[in-house]
Amino acid sequence: MANGDWRRKLQEKTITWPVALIAVTVVLVLFFVLMGSTGRRKERAGQALIISERELSEIRMVHVTKQERLSNVGKPSDTVRKARQEDDMITNAEICFEVTNPDRLDAYTEAEYRILMQEMAWDQ
Repeated sequence: MANGDWRRKLQEKTITWPVALIAVTVVLVLFFVLMGSTGRRKERAGQALIISERELSEIRMVHVTKQERLSNVGKPSDTVRKARQEDDMITNAEICFEVTNPDRLDAYTEAEYRILMQEMAWDQ
């Protein structure tokens, strides 16, 4: 009987094929679910990194522009730029046209309009 006892105990302890298949399936499903969520997290982190790099690039461009403007403060070219942009000033060699009725310009063809502009420029 001692010989039969160890066989019976071994049979009680062995896992049957369906139980092993279910256990392996559960482990594989959990593995792929966890890997999938990790992949999505990595993808979101990569997208956030790309957005942050774009923002950093824009901030650097603004910084460089402001540094250039700061280095030009007080120079004659900066004074002229401010006068043109902020105060709408022009030089003596320039002509400024103020169109009070822009609808009247629609009556001209493109060719007539160019001729008119050329004549105005020549009348200086």
